[in-house]
Amino acid sequence: MQHPFHCPETSAALTRGKDAFSSSNGKRYPIIDEIPWIVPHSDQLLAEWQVLAQQTLAELLNQGAQAQEELSRCALKSSSTRLQKLATAFPDQTKLVENLLADFLAKPLGAPVSQALQKILPSNQRLFSYLSNVFRDWNWGQEENQATLAMIEKVFPVGTQGTFVFLGCGSGRLMYDVHKKYEPAHSIGIDLNPLLLKIARKMFMGTELSLYEMPALPRTTEKAAVLRSLKAEGKLKGSWDLVLGDISALPLANGSADVVFTPWLLDILPFETPDVIRTVHAILKPKGTWVQLGPLGFRRRSKRANLTAEELAELTLTQGFEIKNIDGAFLPYIQSPAESGLRTEWVTAFSAVRDSEPATRLPLEGLPSWLTNPTEPIPKLKSIETSLYVHRLYAEVLMMIDGKRSIEQVAGLLNQNFSLEATEALGVARRFFRSAWEAELWE
Repeated sequence: MQHPFHCPETSAALTRGKDAFSSSNGKRYPIIDEIPWIVPHSDQLLAEWQVLAQQTLAELLNQGAQAQEELSRCALKSSSTRLQKLATAFPDQTKLVENLLADFLAKPLGAPVSQALQKILPSNQRLFSYLSNVFRDWNWGQEENQATLAMIEKVFPVGTQGTFVFLGCGSGRLMYDVHKKYEPAHSIGIDLNPLLLKIARKMFMGTELSLYEMPALPRTTEKAAVLRSLKAEGKLKGSWDLVLGDISALPLANGSADVVFTPWLLDILPFETPDVIRTVHAILKPKGTWVQLGPLGFRRRSKRANLTAEELAELTLTQGFEIKNIDGAFLPYIQSPAESGLRTEWVTAFSAVRDSEPATRLPLEGLPSWLTNPTEPIPKLKSIETSLYVHRLYAEVLMMIDGKRSIEQVAGLLNQNFSLEATEALGVARRFFRSAWEAELWE
């Protein structure tokens, strides 16, 4: 099948070579272990992910060393058992992840590390983001996976063919199940996390993997670190692709998809929801279907932006869609047999058919222009104004710490330098140092 990918920067068609996709104007996007990185500034993004991966591996080793050191001082037999499991699991996990990402880590840096540290990725993106979903997808989550597929079938009956696109596909379980059930001509999964995509590809190819699940709140000592076998029920047949891409610059032409899925996605994106819906509208063919699935856990400062299911449905109607089916239900979510907390979420699902109007694809701007254009003036953000005084105060406190002064002495200096009342200065100093102490306790 002819590949459907287009340059995310120019919309020009791409040509596949041995190790990269390229456009006629010289834009080049690498293919790493059969996963194309079709995203703007791909070299810089690769460097950034490599830095994050190395930091993750170093942190795993550090945590293993910490567990080993605490084990040597532990008197409780049960605690020793747990710490021994962690002391073994962390370095083993390092090797497993390192082997899994060998091709990715060995790729020569296309951009200096200094560029990687400038950050393209959102601040909340980590290599292990959604790692718990991996175990749900490919080990113990049959009930959850089946419930999700059943909900999709309620709002989107089997029978549609063509090209299916999964935005935010993660480690690929939903894409795998839908592809098997609906048998589309072609499925495309797009995500920004290279570890999740690598795991998805391994599963689709029928390869078995092992990774440790280390729950934050293990049910028992034995479940503090559990080596899980990850595997699918068989190879994914038919035509499919996994792509490292960004929803703000999708590597797809307008009108290229028959169905677009957005599972557990809308509420975690940093973009305005109407703009996201218009992007889905643009890449769909006329009369194509959008399948939305997930909880609506918007947590924006703007109260207007925190949409309920009814508001999202109404908004969808204003963006060139007709809702065909809608449903809601409580579904289990990441109910790991090793975790002491069991989570259930109210999930809304709907299918909506796109109209026949011409596509108007607008850029998804995740960052304001004053951040992307260094020559623009910085606006007086309320958050900056309200925190200015506090930061100045705390900077002063930090410079006072010399290993000799007490909290009372620091408060005395605050009293002099900032004209604070004695009791107020003492309270500020105590709050500051308590926060610092608590930071040592909690991850």
